[in-house]
Amino acid sequence: MECGLRIALYGNTVNNFFAVARALRATGMDAHLFIDSNAEFNQLPESEQPELRRGYPEWMHKGPYHSMSARFWPGTSPLVRELANFDLVMVSGGGVRLAPFVKRPFIFYVTGWDLTVAPFPFRFFNRSRGIAPKIAALLGGFWQRRGIASVDQLWTQPFSPFRIATERLGIEQRRIVPRYFPIMVDTDLFRVDPEARHQKDANIRRLVDHHGFIVFHPSRLMIDRAARFVETGQWKGNDALIEGFARFVRSAPDARAALALIERGPSRTLQQVKHLIARLGIEKNVVWLQCPHPYGFDRAELLPLYSVADVVADEFGIGWFGSVVIEGLSVEKPVLCHVDEDVMKQLYPWHPIVSVRTPDQIAASLVDLWRDPHNRRLKGERGRQWAVEFHSIDRASARYVDQIREAAELMHACA
Repeated sequence: MECGLRIALYGNTVNNFFAVARALRATGMDAHLFIDSNAEFNQLPESEQPELRRGYPEWMHKGPYHSMSARFWPGTSPLVRELANFDLVMVSGGGVRLAPFVKRPFIFYVTGWDLTVAPFPFRFFNRSRGIAPKIAALLGGFWQRRGIASVDQLWTQPFSPFRIATERLGIEQRRIVPRYFPIMVDTDLFRVDPEARHQKDANIRRLVDHHGFIVFHPSRLMIDRAARFVETGQWKGNDALIEGFARFVRSAPDARAALALIERGPSRTLQQVKHLIARLGIEKNVVWLQCPHPYGFDRAELLPLYSVADVVADEFGIGWFGSVVIEGLSVEKPVLCHVDEDVMKQLYPWHPIVSVRTPDQIAASLVDLWRDPHNRRLKGERGRQWAVEFHSIDRASARYVDQIREAAELMHACA
């Protein structure tokens, strides 16, 4: 199989495939990225590179690939015809539902809910309000399962929610690629902005003008600890961070600390979190960042917020991590996040993540980081080193390129 392999990518969660496509194209592969016309903001490459709002290059395509009819019968999606022109197809999210209709070597790149939640609609039936959403969830779950059963390869990670889901679905081990594919981040984009503190942006001013030590927590608020949420990674343990931060505030009043949270819109969870903050008496220390767009922040707009922070916090739930950790480390900030150390030892020779879980552990780590700016800076520098070494496009892309070449050769040989 030659270098000019034509690769189609669909399902650009948090711009993962935008990075993969650029990495593949840099090797001479003809990689194309497909984006839904109604895609959520975190799937839009322009959320990372605003200049793309003026137009996409010829290898990026936007279309009505996830129309209402395609939700009922994925085979009616116009993307099915498009994908027939490629040598290999790689999807994530709901894109796997196209697999039964595309007679090409097909890879499912798991991102989270697409393996742990979507195939199990009955477990999350109460999340859907109204008859139409419930029917959509059931139908989506049927096609998600059928799609997963049809793919040639499944790329996943050894964290517990993924392991449990593959066992529940009865996925044969021969289809699971036993290799780790780290999330790739543009570390040239995600680097500290030294001018961020001087911006006139209202969110920045509310943080730096009134607070001396800033903890940035851009992760979604997911505090329901029901077994099904814990097992599937839909629990982030944000309440542990809030309680730990409150203990830090009480033990270090001179820090003039702020916990920066993103107010994404009204929800039951948001109200629960606000009640917790009020009960702990830390309202003056919590800054709710106001989103500049109805959908939230563009990825590039988060960079100044990472830059003015002293510490970044991700999640304290089941022990995995995602883009927030890599972005925070890339911007040279110490990052607090509970990770499964046994799994991390399988994946990395070392890591800089401050792995804590309980409120007491979180509070103690924040006290240490506040009291020792020198150590904080060293942890930030080491974090940047790790992000570049293991997650930059230049360093991590070789795994994707090698595996895709190998998969294409193997699948075409068997065709």
